[in-house]
Amino acid sequence: SSDLAGDAQWDGQGDVGAAKELYRRAQRAYELEDFWQAIQLSQQAIDMAPQRAELYHLLGLALSKNPKWRKDAEKNLKIAASLDPWKSEYLIELGKLYHALQLTEAAIDCYRRATELGPDEPRAWYFTAIALAELGEADAALATIDRVVELAPDYVPDRKSTRLNS
Repeated sequence: SSDLAGDAQWDGQGDVGAAKELYRRAQRAYELEDFWQAIQLSQQAIDMAPQRAELYHLLGLALSKNPKWRKDAEKNLKIAASLDPWKSEYLIELGKLYHALQLTEAAIDCYRRATELGPDEPRAWYFTAIALAELGEADAALATIDRVVELAPDYVPDRKSTRLNS
């Protein structure tokens, strides 16, 4: 899915055309699970448009695929969240990274912040419920799953987007 905003929002962001093209190529590489290529292209795009949150987000996602690069992934996902603090998706992905690192409390914090930004976003509630259940907070987990069902009765988590460590 493309996070690219309209051209007007890219104005004044360095070499706009080249950065957008690199971002598109990086997204495609990521979708094809060519994470090394996605990392390289994202880094080049960031060099050209360093204020674009979606570039750091994609770089963080690609880096998170290798356990050795998870600290760098965390750094880039945090940059994305700080550049666009109203985008719940960035907090969900940061939470998933923390969850994969078994930092469940930090994951819950990210998920809860995401639910505040996007209270109608079932994914944020879903991941909160998983993390609460892992902490043994069954009542809170069940109440949170009830919220997912209330928001989206037919919600079925996408397998790819719900994997915590891939």
